[in-house]
Amino acid sequence: MLLIDMQKGDAMSKFPYLVSRAIHNTSQILEVARSKNIPIIYTIAAYRADLRDRPPSKLTAPRAYTVGTQSVEVVKEVAPTTHDIVLQKTTNSPFVSTHILYHLTHLRIDSIIITGIHTSGCIRATAMDALSYGFRAVIPEECVGDSKGLKPHKANLCDLDIRGVGVVTAAEVATYLNDFQT
Repeated sequence: MLLIDMQKGDAMSKFPYLVSRAIHNTSQILEVARSKNIPIIYTIAAYRADLRDRPPSKLTAPRAYTVGTQSVEVVKEVAPTTHDIVLQKTTNSPFVSTHILYHLTHLRIDSIIITGIHTSGCIRATAMDALSYGFRAVIPEECVGDSKGLKPHKANLCDLDIRGVGVVTAAEVATYLNDFQT
C-alpha cells in the first residue's frame, strides 16, 4: 500500500472535502492492510530550504514544504509506524526521485494500492510509472483527493482507468484485503 503526500501542508488545501475524505477513507483501509501485514510505503514531498533540489517543473512548490517543518509531517489520522517505509520525494512520482523501486522489488511486490493527495499530479504520475515498471496499480477512488477540485479529480481517474489503472471503490479494496492471505 502506498500513501502519497498525506502531509499536513497538503491537508490545508482549498478543497478540504476531497482531501479530508481521502485521509479518512485511507485510514480505514490502512487498518485492514496493517492487520494483514501488507507493506506500507509513504511518500512525503519535501525540499531543502534553499530549494536547490526542487525540479524546474515544480516552480510553484511552496517554500512551506521544507524538510524539518510541520508541513511535511504525515497527518496523524494515517501516521506511519516504525514498520512502515517513509520516502522523501522531490518530483511528482516517487519512481523518479526515491528508492521506491528497490523497496518494491526487495519486498516482492507486484501490485500497489495507491492512495493520497493530488489525483491530477502525484497520484497520476505514480500510477503511470507503476504501470510502466510492470506493477499492477489500483486506486480506491475515495482514498485520493485533489486540491484543484472535483472535475480534475474525476477526469484524471477516468483517464487512468482507461489506461489500465484499476480505479475501484474503497469498499472493494477493503474486501480484497480482508480476504488476502499472507
